[in-house]
Amino acid sequence: MLNKYELYFLKLFAHNFSHSYISNFLGLEKEKVLIIEKRVRRKLKTKYCSDTIIKAFNLEILSKYDYVDEAIKEISSNYALIIIEEYSKASQIDLITLQNILKTFIKKCGLQLAANNRKLGLYKKSFDRSEINFLKMRYKNYNLEEISNKLKLPQESILEMEMCIPKALHSNSWYNAYRKANEIKLLKKTDFNNTFFKINLIKSRNEILKLITNRALNDKKVKVEMIYSILISFYNTLEYYNLHEN
Repeated sequence: MLNKYELYFLKLFAHNFSHSYISNFLGLEKEKVLIIEKRVRRKLKTKYCSDTIIKAFNLEILSKYDYVDEAIKEISSNYALIIIEEYSKASQIDLITLQNILKTFIKKCGLQLAANNRKLGLYKKSFDRSEINFLKMRYKNYNLEEISNKLKLPQESILEMEMCIPKALHSNSWYNAYRKANEIKLLKKTDFNNTFFKINLIKSRNEILKLITNRALNDKKVKVEMIYSILISFYNTLEYYNLHEN
């Protein structure tokens, strides 16, 4: 469906690289890169590049596992070891303890991402109430005119926020802006009572339990790697649910 240049553009753009960077990387003029972007949107039948990225994930043109933050990888690796150590010395499997470890893992991921963003100067308090309201309404797919009317703000202010908020979130697109906004808790907070969360918590718990109790699999290193993959999948599932579920 997509040619080599179109796929490169999509991957780099999803990784939050600017048009200028993509232009230099591909050795193409910026105008040519903009044409490639339009072709990608046309082929995937989307209006905005943010929608294009989401559709590319849904169609599995892009793999969400290629976009895992390095901090999440490190935390997943640490917690895979924690789980193995916890249950290698236990006489029986405590399901509640395992679920609590998984909840703590998700909390740790959120805290670490927030800390990393603070190093970049990204704080929730950096955004005023009107900017946060704008962000939340745009995330829910209100158009700019609707946002202007509901917030009782002039079109000029709305257009300025449309241009400035992604840049303030160190993002090249609204898709990556929403991702950053989630990381600093501007949009959503982890809800452990959410049905989707509970379903995936139990699913991940059961997958790990099956690994731990598998007597045919004696290689500790392999078990750690497989639990690591389950943790990455658990985090990714929750993150992309938040990004795609308006």
